[in-house]
Amino acid sequence: MLPNKRTMLLPLGLGVKIPKLPLITLYLVILNIFFFYQSQGPNMAYVERMTKMKKEKHLTSYYKEEGFLSKSNINLTSLTKAQFSHGSLAHLGGNLIALIGFGIYVETKIGPLLYLLIYFLGGYLGLGSSSYFFLKNDAILLGSSANIFSIMGTFFVVFFRHYMKFLLFYVFLWKKILLPVKYSFPFFFILLEVTNQLLGNHHVANDAHLAGMIVGIIFGVLFLIFDPVRWPFIYPIEKEKFDELAGKTRFDEVKEICEEILHFNPMNYKVRFYLLTKTIERYNKNCILDEKIDKSFRSHLERYLGKFLKDQRYDLCQKILKRISFNLPLEAYLKGVSQKELISLGDYLLDRKKYSESLRVYAIFFHHFPKSKNVKNLLKTCDSILDHIKSEEDWKNLKILREMGNGNILSYRINKFFDMKRNGDY
Repeated sequence: MLPNKRTMLLPLGLGVKIPKLPLITLYLVILNIFFFYQSQGPNMAYVERMTKMKKEKHLTSYYKEEGFLSKSNINLTSLTKAQFSHGSLAHLGGNLIALIGFGIYVETKIGPLLYLLIYFLGGYLGLGSSSYFFLKNDAILLGSSANIFSIMGTFFVVFFRHYMKFLLFYVFLWKKILLPVKYSFPFFFILLEVTNQLLGNHHVANDAHLAGMIVGIIFGVLFLIFDPVRWPFIYPIEKEKFDELAGKTRFDEVKEICEEILHFNPMNYKVRFYLLTKTIERYNKNCILDEKIDKSFRSHLERYLGKFLKDQRYDLCQKILKRISFNLPLEAYLKGVSQKELISLGDYLLDRKKYSESLRVYAIFFHHFPKSKNVKNLLKTCDSILDHIKSEEDWKNLKILREMGNGNILSYRINKFFDMKRNGDY
């Protein structure tokens, strides 16, 4: 997709693993390639000559004899042949890239039988409706685009709450990024198809694409109604393995199962939260930062918090932070969180009068961004927070922050605060 001459976003799929080989998608790819090289396309020289001579009846007769899908030759045979015929190698290649990119996830999620039903029903209805209502008398339809858009419609519904991986090109730079399906998919696929239809692009059967998309969306909604596997789980194997955790007490077993699930679906934050919770329980029990705990925090804490900080779900961030003892040096595990995200989280906690928790977050900010232009104003906020320290829990947490003072400017402020309290000057 080319928004302008210097930038491009190339969709790379969901960014999750598939637990088994998508055989149906593979077979469909092979069939499309086989029929492309085996079948003979229309004699374009003859078609162009008859078109110029305005001999529509000759074209109609030719299309029927050769079994091409035209306005006057809509039947099961011509519809089926059209779905496995392509006008050029580029036409075939573009369709197959989309089929592989979206089909492998849809097939693995909904199963082979329903996948085949959606694929062919979208093709038959898309091509059939397009040829009947919109196709000119002297034209034919070729390609599996309607089939693929049907699969894409199901993809959009079934993975609505997930993220798509894109390759972003800008001039000579490139970077992999994640964007929500619910926003990126309509923009790059549905919106562009509607735009092409409004612009009257006669070389693309946009109406067939949209009809196929509608078929896929309808079946996607029906599938979700009866699907027992709920978000953020994608595949049944994830849920089955997660259910195994109910009887596990050993940290090594819990960690192994959780990381096996996250291997399939790195964005399953329910599983990541569960693993972090068990890691925190292990740490809080003995207050010993062993190698397994350290590795687990480094692998999962920032990834969990970073996701919900970007989504501005500060409540979910607080949910995990309040479980972590103040003795744990959080700054060691939150190196990639931005200034804005830390300040926003600290402000969220402050608004809820979680004074020591907000100071803890601000301490991470001062550790990583000591020369930020926000330091001066944030220090004033911290001085104000210290004025409101009243509860026994906040005092206890503040003492821990003082004992763990890592030399940043906030630790000096806290030390000064305790000195003034001891001398009766505060």
